[in-house]
Amino acid sequence: MFSLLTTFTLSFGLQFIKNTTLRKIYSSGCGILTGFYLYGAAFFLVVFQFMIVFPIMYYVPRRVASRLATTVAATIQTCVAIYNLNHNILGFTCHISMMINFIKIHMTACSWGDTRTIPDPYWKSWFTERELYYAQPFHNGIGLFDWLNYMLFTPSIGTSCIIQYRDFDEFINLKDRFKNIPRNKMIYAAFKRCFESLLMLSISCWLGLTFDNFYMTKAEFAFEPFHIKLFYLVISLHYKVYSLFTAFGFMESSLLACGAGYKSDQELNSIRAANVISFEFAVSTHQMTNSWNMLVHNWLKYYVMLRLMNRKA
Repeated sequence: MFSLLTTFTLSFGLQFIKNTTLRKIYSSGCGILTGFYLYGAAFFLVVFQFMIVFPIMYYVPRRVASRLATTVAATIQTCVAIYNLNHNILGFTCHISMMINFIKIHMTACSWGDTRTIPDPYWKSWFTERELYYAQPFHNGIGLFDWLNYMLFTPSIGTSCIIQYRDFDEFINLKDRFKNIPRNKMIYAAFKRCFESLLMLSISCWLGLTFDNFYMTKAEFAFEPFHIKLFYLVISLHYKVYSLFTAFGFMESSLLACGAGYKSDQELNSIRAANVISFEFAVSTHQMTNSWNMLVHNWLKYYVMLRLMNRKA
């Protein structure tokens, strides 16, 4: 919890720094401090996973670089997960951070591979406008410093949020819509989302303190009537769900605090992680799943499923 609040507080600094070089130094510096605080020496593994794919994408022909970079990142992720399963010395949060790294690497590698076909009108018809939009920054390549800044972006390290490289690049360099971010509106929206996240935390804590969430693991639970079993199942589910809602809320509040969530004056919070109201009052499975862990769902939808379907078609 302390790390989430610290990341939220540090993110405000980017609202007041207008020099792009200083913005990158501040963001990366805070990301490094937050990373070592959260993961200790294991943070070197997080950095290594991200940095090892840069020479692959930069020096290997783009036709194979995207697949090779994703394979290498996935292999490192798998090896670390297996080692941690047997020895349990890295901690669960480090594993989650490496998983988020893999998603960012995969999205970037896909966009990197897409750029090889942008000049060709025939291949342009192969990709959607969204794919070409996010591939555009990679057309002329990116530098090591930019790649490192993307990986060490403060909200990404502190809250494990996922942001597209183009959105990050335009934000950190104050391009296009980020030239005139309404600071007061963003700060108000950030504190509002932070308050909502703390409310989710209080609900989760109340459920945990009021009801024994481990009662279902005890022998006497097997003799309880069906309605009691169902009650404890729902309570335990909401205890976990609201603790995750807290994390999702701090992802959004940190992006609001730094200004990266800004899209327009009507859409201040454009990078959503979860929609609590829509999830709780969902009338269909589709609505419920679309309201939960939205950043990962977008990755699965646009970079896994739709690409497989379109390429097969």
